[in-house]
Order: sequence, then C-alpha cells, then structure tokens
Amino acid sequence: MNRFEGENTQGRNNDVKDSGMGFLVGFLFLAAIYIIAQVFSLLPN
Repeated sequence: MNRFEGENTQGRNNDVKDSGMGFLVGFLFLAAIYIIAQVFSLLPN
C-alpha cells in the first residue's frame, strides 16, 4: 500500500467499471447526436 494514500482509499477494482461506464455514456451521447442529425437530414426540405 502506498503510504501517501491514507487509510480510507477506494479499491482499484472500480477503475475498470468506471472507465467502461464513461466509454459507454460517451458513445451513447455521440450516437444520439448522429441519429438526430440523420433524422433531420431525412426530413423533406
């Protein structure tokens, strides 16, 4: 254990879950923007 981290530290097993959730949220956000843009491009002018 690193002596600079202190007593109450967060476990490292949450890092993989947090990075996966961040990637998924970012991907879904960009996908929603893309889908909205495609819907507006298909609308008649």
